[in-house]
Amino acid sequence: MINGAVEHLLPPEVHGVQGEPDFPEGFLAFYNFGWDLVETLRGIFEVVETRIFADPLLGYTSNNHPLVSGGNMLATVFVCRKARS
Repeated sequence: MINGAVEHLLPPEVHGVQGEPDFPEGFLAFYNFGWDLVETLRGIFEVVETRIFADPLLGYTSNNHPLVSGGNMLATVFVCRKARS
């Protein structure tokens, strides 16, 4: 930051829907986790599982992201457990 302003070293990555009334420019992402996150978690936890979260009976059918298949992108969940000592 320079004088309270963000200095972009690379082109900024913006998440969310641009043009929303409350956040017309979207949300600036400072870090975008990739699948390398799984390897990082495996260095910390004994068990790391990747799951898709959906439960239509409870109303969880998507993450409601309007730009991905009309809001039908399923939520990804990481389940991590340390080994018992």
